[in-house]
Amino acid sequence: MYGLPADVDFRFFVDLVLTQVCMGLHELIVHFGTDATVTAEGDVGVRVAADPERIFSDYRQAVADVASFLSRTVVAVEPRADGTLTLSFGDNGQLSFYDSSPHYESYQIRHGPDYYVV
Repeated sequence: MYGLPADVDFRFFVDLVLTQVCMGLHELIVHFGTDATVTAEGDVGVRVAADPERIFSDYRQAVADVASFLSRTVVAVEPRADGTLTLSFGDNGQLSFYDSSPHYESYQIRHGPDYYVV
């Protein structure tokens, strides 16, 4: 569990549009154009519209819900001290990345030249 750096302003996600969702055997990657990418290798939470959040470690089960955010704009971001990063797509729902592994990285964020490992 690496946690989120406290000195980084993650509001750069606001107004970015989710343009691509990629799934591999051990990762889920979401691209926001050329501006930012999040690669998840830990638990991912998805709340679609008003439904309750579902937490996934098997991305095959999550990819359809995550893909529902394609072409949607991030309207808010919430980084938490426990390492959770939540991206809100307004009424469409939210996508959360959890710092869920005590031994391995849970997700990485790329923003321009900046790279954060959680």
